[in-house]
Amino acid sequence: MIDKLDGKWERFSDDMGLGKARNQERRNLIDAGSNSIAKEIIKSEADAGPFDEEIANLFLKACDEAFVSNLQQTSAAALVERIERSEKLLRPSFFDPPNGAATKQDEFNFRCYLHFRSFNEILVKEQVEFPAFRRQFDVDLPRRLIQIALKEYPSMLGSSPKPPSDLSAGLRSALDSTDAVANFLLAKGFISSWERSVPPPEDLDDFVSLATDCPFSLALYGDATLGSQLLLQELGFRLYPAFGRWMVTESISRCFATEGAESVSLNVEDYYMDTAYNSNPDLFEVRQVLLNIALQR
Repeated sequence: MIDKLDGKWERFSDDMGLGKARNQERRNLIDAGSNSIAKEIIKSEADAGPFDEEIANLFLKACDEAFVSNLQQTSAAALVERIERSEKLLRPSFFDPPNGAATKQDEFNFRCYLHFRSFNEILVKEQVEFPAFRRQFDVDLPRRLIQIALKEYPSMLGSSPKPPSDLSAGLRSALDSTDAVANFLLAKGFISSWERSVPPPEDLDDFVSLATDCPFSLALYGDATLGSQLLLQELGFRLYPAFGRWMVTESISRCFATEGAESVSLNVEDYYMDTAYNSNPDLFEVRQVLLNIALQR
């Protein structure tokens, strides 16, 4: 009810020319928040590569394996049977034959939806304690995904086989590895472009010397799985494909995994943003997955 009233007020304001002060030139949404001055950002330089079906298949296989290995109540065969049954029912709703064949990205998005919908339905049916399962799943799957990426790009997470030995080097490595993961997703056609905020020098210094948090953001545009992410969450499911978030989390964690070093915790949250501002909520369209990343000592 409140949303409907708010929408009516917004449309009335636009019709009457009210609130013009807020219709300023859009700043980069990576800076959305309490910052009054836009942060420095870096952007992807290359164009998106062709969609890599082989990597996509390996990623989905890793999802299935991580799910089955962390849930003893089901088997790989039972999972495949459920996915195939769902595909027969749902494919006509996703693809309309008269409109032509689906793109490779569309097909991957649909398959992600099938697999993760099946995951969630099994969790509900088996009455699994979701928080505990998700913690295990979110540790297991990112490791599998990074290993897949490293087989093709061994230097993706840096040339050194060991994590950096000090916090300053670890912080630099964390930023570099974030860019490397984003470039990998770009080269494989999983996203169309990306942008990352550059933490101010004082934030970097305070993280090392004063043990304060170091936040930064990564914006992913044109995520191939965006549709399945949104649809699954609209249906009330809390397990959804988030390959960017998983890979960034794992790559940064490895930068601070030196044995005996001070512990650094990591928090990565994803948000869905419309990069074209409009006060009418009916015109809201998600175009960007924004990862808010916070390193905490």
